[in-house]
Amino acid sequence: MRDALAHAGKSGRRVVAAFIATAYTQDDTDAARTQWRRIADQLRPKVPKLAVFLDEAETDALGYMSFPAAHRAKLYSTNPLERLNGQVKRRTEAVGISPTKTPSPAWSAPSCSSRTTSGPFSAVAT
Repeated sequence: MRDALAHAGKSGRRVVAAFIATAYTQDDTDAARTQWRRIADQLRPKVPKLAVFLDEAETDALGYMSFPAAHRAKLYSTNPLERLNGQVKRRTEAVGISPTKTPSPAWSAPSCSSRTTSGPFSAVAT
């Protein structure tokens, strides 16, 4: 959407966003594609670069319409991804380490030399 609005110019962004939103509210794939082409044709005389951009982006922008209607709301939204990223950030800040850092010696498993040779869980001496 941001790429399309960049071609629209500052004064026409609201109108273009409203036009494009009408394609996303359609019930089926054929109606959405028809509306998308209608929008591109309406914008072609005033903003030809945007119309060409919409023609090229049609399959990518409306690709999610091939899924069942119950799944579209989940595919269209980035909320699950944002929630996951927020949880990773929160947990990283709480622990103070990130998954990409190499573990410190305190986090590593004890070496063989530090094992005791007595007790119920000791290694068998050879």
